[in-house]
Amino acid sequence: MADLSTRLKDAICGIGGRLERTRPEQVLKLGIPMPDIEMQWKAASLLQRMEVTKRLRSHSERELMALIPSVLDRAFRGEL
Repeated sequence: MADLSTRLKDAICGIGGRLERTRPEQVLKLGIPMPDIEMQWKAASLLQRMEVTKRLRSHSERELMALIPSVLDRAFRGEL
């Protein structure tokens, strides 16, 4: 990966306070390595599971927040 970062740094132009940039064709020439297809599928699966978990967590959080007033009310009335 150090080799790739060196090649990318060499493709960037600009000096000092000027905007450093590179042209798209220079980036395309770098030949950025991609993980094999199995690793890509595993990553996609993991991201899907993370999204499901986030939705479930958000739903649970909303339900718990809705219960707080009731719990506090019962606690102040000495029913807990």
